[in-house]
Amino acid sequence: MANCITRHIPNTLTCLNLFSGCIACVMAFEARYEWALAFIIFSAVFDFFDGMMARALDAHSIIGKDLDSLADDVSFGVAPSLIVFSLFKEMDYSGAMESLAFSPISHFFCPYSLHCGLPSSTTIPARRALS
Repeated sequence: MANCITRHIPNTLTCLNLFSGCIACVMAFEARYEWALAFIIFSAVFDFFDGMMARALDAHSIIGKDLDSLADDVSFGVAPSLIVFSLFKEMDYSGAMESLAFSPISHFFCPYSLHCGLPSSTTIPARRALS
């Protein structure tokens, strides 16, 4: 019974990480930036402890790796992006800022963010050596 419970502790902490990231997104949309930052910090704490507990309890799983990737993407990718988006929505900016959307730097970050969104368990098959 104890082994059944202890192997789910890291996934529970990862779910708390994901939940904190989602709450940070909601707080960013409601323009409560202090709370959004606090929930991102909570996510970082949960992220630290879920990895530590998984190693300490030797409770590794495939779903745990994918869940951790999802939680990290939401907590440290989506939530900060929504904070910046909400801040830009509140700003009064001129038409010159609109040209930044078509700058070369935006064409660099778009494929990079798509690459970072791949799950951890995604593997690229190795080429066979030609004999």
